Amino acid sequence: MMNRLWVRISLAIMVVVIFATLLPMVVGIAVREFRYQGEPLTLPPERPDLAELTPEERQAYLAERRPFPGKFVLDNIASLLVSVTILGVSVGAILSHGLSAPLSRLAEAARAIGDRNLSQRVEISGTQEVREVATAFNEMAATLEQAEILRRNLLADVAHELRTPLSILQGNLQAILDDVFQLDKSEIARLFDQTRQLARLVDDLGDLAQAEAHQLPIQKLPVDMAALVSRERETYAAMAEVAGITFQTHCHANTPTILGDGDRLAQCLGNLLTNAFRHTPPGGSVTVSLASDPQWLTLQVQDSGMGIAPEHLPHIFDRFYRTDPARSRASGGTGLGLAITRALITAHGGEIEAQSPGTGLGSTFRIRLPLPHPESS
Repeated sequence: MMNRLWVRISLAIMVVVIFATLLPMVVGIAVREFRYQGEPLTLPPERPDLAELTPEERQAYLAERRPFPGKFVLDNIASLLVSVTILGVSVGAILSHGLSAPLSRLAEAARAIGDRNLSQRVEISGTQEVREVATAFNEMAATLEQAEILRRNLLADVAHELRTPLSILQGNLQAILDDVFQLDKSEIARLFDQTRQLARLVDDLGDLAQAEAHQLPIQKLPVDMAALVSRERETYAAMAEVAGITFQTHCHANTPTILGDGDRLAQCLGNLLTNAFRHTPPGGSVTVSLASDPQWLTLQVQDSGMGIAPEHLPHIFDRFYRTDPARSRASGGTGLGLAITRALITAHGGEIEAQSPGTGLGSTFRIRLPLPHPESS
């Protein structure tokens, strides 16, 4: 019972009220007694009959009628204590209810969160400190709910992505066992392609999980981004030629060097180029350019392909997100390339954004990487 907030507040208020009430009374009695002892004995003017008494008789008479200093307190202490107790308990209960009610709601909401009811929120009320705690609790609950939604979506997406190649493998192997398909090299090649798809998905999921957990090893060394773009151009030149796409790069000779992991940055550029070539029809163009300012190096990949609708732009870097759900896994990839790219760029302290005027008008992906400070170079 003593651990209840309203009981402690009531007792504290009661003690304060009692102390504040009795202290002035006791001090007043003590002062009056001190002053009375120092005054000469005189007869009240309304009692002239006492003038005939001797000094000793007058002393005895006045002593008998001198009020006891604590007589008033003794006569009224019971009713005073009862009144103060009732007042203290009432005021304490009223005040403590306003303080403890929000805390009780917080406790109930916390127990609901513990029972996996992540939609639980609390009313923001009470003092400023309690309101701040309630706001922080609601923010925490919203973050947990969003994380749970992402976890469920990830599990569903992974299961969905694994189901397709596994079904193909299982079906083809069953057909081979039933002598429907002949086990020749062409069939083995198809099965091998499905295992490569599975391996790629597993590798991408591992990279994404490590990057988002800030556990992906990043070795930051001086990187010449102009040279990196030049190497990637040679790698993707044949792909662009086969697809009938014009592939250009624009890099200045004095492009500054950054600190980063060259292999991971090449992976990011490769993901953007693969995405650009996949969504650009024959006759289109893909352009890579570099620019810099005193603080940032900007890498831009622009294409004239199918573009991105405005409603898709906020989700373009989400896991397994495809602007065209009808695209197959073979033609649409695993749906993790852009998510991995964002995680890697974030791990480098950079930023990435996607822009598009609309469907059929091409798209632009822009990466901004921080330049090293002069004293650190």
